[in-house]
Amino acid sequence: MKLAQKGIIELDLNDVVKSNYITATSGSLNSKSSPQPLGACSKTMPVNFKVNSSNSSRIISHGPLSDEEALYIKHRQLLYYRDEFGDRGEHVTVDPSLVFKNDRLRNAYIALQALKQAILSDPFNITGNWVGSNVCKYTAVFCTKALDNRTIRTVAGIDLNHGDIAGYLPEELGLLTDLVLLHINSNRFCGTVPHKFNRLKLLFELDLSNNRFARKFPRVVLRLPKLKFLDLRFNEFEGTVPKELFDKDLDATFINHNRFRFNLPDNFGNSPVSVIVLANNKFHGCVPASLGNMSNLNEIILMNNGFRSCLPSEIGMLKNLTVFDVSFNQFLGLLPETIGRMVSLEQLNVAHNFLSLELFSMYCPFHLALALCLLFFYQRFLLQESEQKQFLCHWACTGFQT
Repeated sequence: MKLAQKGIIELDLNDVVKSNYITATSGSLNSKSSPQPLGACSKTMPVNFKVNSSNSSRIISHGPLSDEEALYIKHRQLLYYRDEFGDRGEHVTVDPSLVFKNDRLRNAYIALQALKQAILSDPFNITGNWVGSNVCKYTAVFCTKALDNRTIRTVAGIDLNHGDIAGYLPEELGLLTDLVLLHINSNRFCGTVPHKFNRLKLLFELDLSNNRFARKFPRVVLRLPKLKFLDLRFNEFEGTVPKELFDKDLDATFINHNRFRFNLPDNFGNSPVSVIVLANNKFHGCVPASLGNMSNLNEIILMNNGFRSCLPSEIGMLKNLTVFDVSFNQFLGLLPETIGRMVSLEQLNVAHNFLSLELFSMYCPFHLALALCLLFFYQRFLLQESEQKQFLCHWACTGFQT
C-alpha cells in the first residue's frame, strides 16, 4: 500500500517506501523467517561485533557470543536509563557545532542517535552512515515535507526490514512526531514497545513482526489515532489482547505466532479490518456471532488456536470474504449451511476440527472448485445427530473452557 495513494503523505520518488502490506493468505503465515527464540540480549544471541579496549564495536562474522562479548553487553545494559514508565533510553548529547534546518530534524537526530546506541549488532552496517546533522541522508530514513508546515522537511519513515539488527527500542523514538511508518520486521529487537510511542500521532503503519519483543500486548498502539496497519506477528507477546483493539479503526491486524491467551470478546465484530490473522496463539472459547458484522472483511485466519464451539451461522453474512481458515482447532457441531452464501469465498479451510455435515453439496457452492472442497473437507468429520451436536456446541461455550 503506497501512502500517497491513501492521501496520508506526499513523498518524492526518491523517498518512496514500499509498504510490506502482505496479503494474509494461509501461505503468508510463513512469509516471515522462522521466529527466533526469546533473549536477543542474552549470551546465546548470535551477534556480529568485536569488543576492543575503548568499548566500541565493529562488525565481524556471525557466531555465538564469547565471554568477553557477553560482558560487554552486560556493561552496555547498565548504561541504560529508565523513564517514568520503566522504558529504556540512551544519553544522547548534541554537538553544539551541528547545524539543523529546524527543531524537528534536531529531535530526529536525537531519536536516531539513541536508536543507534541501543543497537548491539548491525551486521549489514545499515546505521553506519548515521553521522552528522543531515538525518535525511541516513540509510533507511525517509524525509518529506511536514503535513502541518509545508516549508520544512521532517522524518516521515524508517524502514529497517530484514536488517538482522539486535537491540531495543529507546524511548527517544517518541520524538519522531511526524513519523508515518515504522518498519523493523525480521530483526532481533527485544524488550518492549516504549510508552512514549503515544506521541506518534501520525503513525500509519507499524510493523514489529519477526523480532523478540515480549511481555503483554503493547497497549500504546491503541493510542495511535492514525494507525491503520498493525503487524506484531512472530514475537513473544503474551497474556490477553485488549478488547479495545477491535474497536480501533484498523485496516489490517496481524498478531499471529505469539503467546496470546484469551476469549474473543463480543465486540470482535466491530473491527473494520479487511484482513485479520490470529493464528498460532492460544485463543479459546467461542467465535462471537458479531463476526457477521465485519462487512469489510476479505481474509480471516484463526488456525491453530484452542477454539471449542460451533461456527456461528452469521459467517454467511461475510459477502466479501475470500479466505476463511479455522483449521487445527476444536470446532464442533454442524458446518453452517450459510457458508453457501459467502459468494466471494476462494479458500475454505476447516480441516482438523470435529465438525459434522448433512449434505456435502450444501457446503460446496458452485463458486468453489470441487478439488478445493475435497481437500478441505477431508478431516475428522463426525457424522452424528444434529441436535446432539448443537447441544455440545452450547455446552462447550458456556460450560467448559480449555
